[in-house]
Amino acid sequence: FHPIFTPELLDASQLLGLALTLQNPVRAKLLLKLNSSESASELARNLHNDPQRWLRLQDSELLLYVQPPEIQRQGTNLELRFSVPENSTRLLLERIA
Repeated sequence: FHPIFTPELLDASQLLGLALTLQNPVRAKLLLKLNSSESASELARNLHNDPQRWLRLQDSELLLYVQPPEIQRQGTNLELRFSVPENSTRLLLERIA
């Protein structure tokens, strides 16, 4: 089993969900539940300011997004929406399979 997400993202979240729409372009929705609203605000800020640190495939230089994600926060939950590059999609699907 190959990891998908970075350890930083996994450690920051209490629960994580990923949905992919396999059309062209591939769209992703990443749902994160954090321990507190403060943690959610901080992670949203970090994702906005430095998405390449958080949204890349583990053990790879491939980013999970084409453009920085749209981020919505509601309490302790974050929802990120973004298009996934084709080469990242291939590797992501290989790792899920």
